[in-house]
Amino acid sequence: MEVADVFIACKKDAHYSRELILPQPVLLRVLSGEVRIVGAARSDHLLAVDTMLLPRNQLGRMSKLPLIRCCLILN
Repeated sequence: MEVADVFIACKKDAHYSRELILPQPVLLRVLSGEVRIVGAARSDHLLAVDTMLLPRNQLGRMSKLPLIRCCLILN
């Protein structure tokens, strides 16, 4: 089984948003800032220290909004 660590960070004044389809389930943890995930059936709003399991093969939009500094770890 292959395990990948991806760390995504945005700067103080930066906003990041994109549509994505994940080929594998993803465990997402917000270290600081705010993340909004919008899919066809639901919308989630995550803040610092929130953790969420994202399903695979579903189209969604992820938006990172910095409060002071926004960080994500996708594992």
